[in-house]
Amino acid sequence: MVSGTAVGSVPRVVQCLLRGHGLLRTQDKTVAACQHVLVEALGHLSAYPFEGKNEAAIREQWIYPLLDALGYGAHTLDEVLFEDQLALREPIRLLGSKRIKVDYRPTVLGRNLWLIEAKAPDLNASATSIARHLGQAWTYATHPEINVSLIVIADGRSLALYDVTRPTWDVPVLELQSSELPTRFSELAQWLGPRNVARTVRERQLAQLESTLQAELDPSVCEQLQERVRTMTAAALPVILENQRRIRSHQSEIDAEIDVSMLASAGTWGLAQQMNVPLGFSLLDVERAVSTVLNRPLLDRARELDNFRAATQWRTPSGNSWRPFWSLRALRFWTALRVRKVDGCRQVANRIIEQGLRDHLLNFPDDEVAGAAHRWEEILPHAILRALVSRDAASLQELDEHVQSTWDVERLLRSPADAHRFALSRTMLACRISWATSAQWSREQYDSETRALHQILQQSNEVLKTPGHPGALSCRSTFSESPTGRTSMTSLYRTRLLPLLKKATTYRSPAGLGP
Repeated sequence: MVSGTAVGSVPRVVQCLLRGHGLLRTQDKTVAACQHVLVEALGHLSAYPFEGKNEAAIREQWIYPLLDALGYGAHTLDEVLFEDQLALREPIRLLGSKRIKVDYRPTVLGRNLWLIEAKAPDLNASATSIARHLGQAWTYATHPEINVSLIVIADGRSLALYDVTRPTWDVPVLELQSSELPTRFSELAQWLGPRNVARTVRERQLAQLESTLQAELDPSVCEQLQERVRTMTAAALPVILENQRRIRSHQSEIDAEIDVSMLASAGTWGLAQQMNVPLGFSLLDVERAVSTVLNRPLLDRARELDNFRAATQWRTPSGNSWRPFWSLRALRFWTALRVRKVDGCRQVANRIIEQGLRDHLLNFPDDEVAGAAHRWEEILPHAILRALVSRDAASLQELDEHVQSTWDVERLLRSPADAHRFALSRTMLACRISWATSAQWSREQYDSETRALHQILQQSNEVLKTPGHPGALSCRSTFSESPTGRTSMTSLYRTRLLPLLKKATTYRSPAGLGP
């Protein structure tokens, strides 16, 4: 553990954040919001007025919303096929029809695993009528083009799930009334949810396979089956990996749509809020910023560039001061470089370029408080992360194990979460709140806090050298070894930004700025 003196030097708001799990809480809030929507939808389904409704109404007003609640639909990769027309062969035609029409076939990543049939509500349905509907559903399920194990019959008043592979296939394995949906929906989801139904079908088919093996006389059948299973799994593995790629790609498309919508409505103001973290930025972020500026009308482009600053200004007793993280300063600088020759941007872009070079090459000669804040910013994330890892590595590992054991595979693919991400998320959140807390500090306060953070780094280095400390490996993998673990952002500007700047522009430095 880091000594009490070192931890006590961290601002109190940071200490609170170090004890929290910011990313997990954010995830849990998102899940809670989705659960609220689900509960509301199930409430509507449970109160559905089924009296007088025909089969078509049941399909559209009750079954489809239920499938949506389970996680199927056009907004997912688990699509629903509607009213398939399939040919019937003899002797099934003797049932009185040449073709059948399947109401809904939910698919899991394009695979048929179950189907659902609608029927009109009938409180006085006879045993013969029920048997007829069940027989019809069995015919659909065993059709060669469908061939599924599970069928559901629903009428808006109740639903029943049948397993056609069981000897007693006409007895439902799950039956519930619509009024029970809010309290028993988890049972239904365990059977039919997109991420559960494949396991359900697989386990039941394995049980059936075990029964057939026990009817054999030749022991070599077991070896043949093992080889067949090895061949089958080897062929399935590339498909499974492709399924994972599709899930990640689908989530990326969703995130991109959200990002486009955010940039269209909030512009560089919203982008500045998003990127004002000590995390760095990518060329993709520069492209986002440039396109946001250029998508504005000609007369609005200068204001759009200025919004980088306006969105992150603090109100202080001496007036508005700009205290962004270095990442945002650099993103603003690169964006200005890209649009400096574009109509509507030239004057503001050149001013941003000139001021950015002057601030970071000459250490903020026009604002000594900004210079002190920048020195504090250079070390802040390193100190917070070091303190976090040295004192909370074990709890982060426990949190990681909890997530891996409770989140399903799709959730992890769409929202990757592990101990490293939790640590990074908590560090970024602590930095942002610490930064906001420091808005009205003087130069002396910034310098004092910078010295305190250096002390934390030095003491945590000693802790992390302790043999067997759980945070040692992750901390070394996060930062290169150095006396303080500090990375100079000004040095980064000189070594990486200026060579690129010379290639990208012929902009002439103003007098007094230096080479």
